[in-house]
Amino acid sequence: MFAPVLAGLVGGLATLAVARRGRVGRVGAGLGVAGLALAGVAGCVAATVWYLAEYPSTDHGFPSTTSATLPPVTAVVLAVVLAGGAWLAVTPPRWLAGDHHGRRVGVAMALVLAAGFVLSSRLALRGVAGLDAGMMGYVLLVSPLVILTGSAAAAAAGRSFRSGLAAAAWATVLGGLLVVVAWLAEAPHWYRQGRGLLLDGEGGLGVGANLGDAVWWTLIVLALWALPLGVIGAAAGSARASAQAELA
Repeated sequence: MFAPVLAGLVGGLATLAVARRGRVGRVGAGLGVAGLALAGVAGCVAATVWYLAEYPSTDHGFPSTTSATLPPVTAVVLAVVLAGGAWLAVTPPRWLAGDHHGRRVGVAMALVLAAGFVLSSRLALRGVAGLDAGMMGYVLLVSPLVILTGSAAAAAAGRSFRSGLAAAAWATVLGGLLVVVAWLAEAPHWYRQGRGLLLDGEGGLGVGANLGDAVWWTLIVLALWALPLGVIGAAAGSARASAQAELA
């Protein structure tokens, strides 16, 4: 399910991109953004293929039952997210691509989200108190805080709400791809130490369960929790910049 849906979406979007190439005034997101997004998409595809090859089915609960590691609904959602992320990075709308402050801060936030995820995972593996219970705290608390503060900083630097909004959007798109890659790369290390799922340390489930967790939790938290907070941060940052401009 995953392969044909992804191939169909990418093929269709590539055809649309070629058809729109001749339009005047198209603004690209830049090689850095496009390269980071495509690297994230490639990493997600590679990790997914590895999980499906190594763990085509996943054990669940007690008594133990098995199910597909990548069920049809999750496969379709993952394919849509990957194709959409690549499309947005390669052919973004003008308001998103043309804001330099938002683009740079968004890329920085995405890198911070992924690096922080890996760092937290490695510290947890070393037994640091408060982290060894799983990555749920990082996903639910730290990642939204990063996007909130980064969006406020971008809006203040660009002196516009649009800069903060662009930063939040890029952080969500790029950060989501990179966090999924980091999640799937770190999960096997947890199992080798007998720690269970990367999300919350739950045992009794196979390694493949991390694939669904990485897709759904990252998508839900970033799109429904962190992105709205980024909008709030953008509003706060632009309001502060406007107030400072008036005082000056």
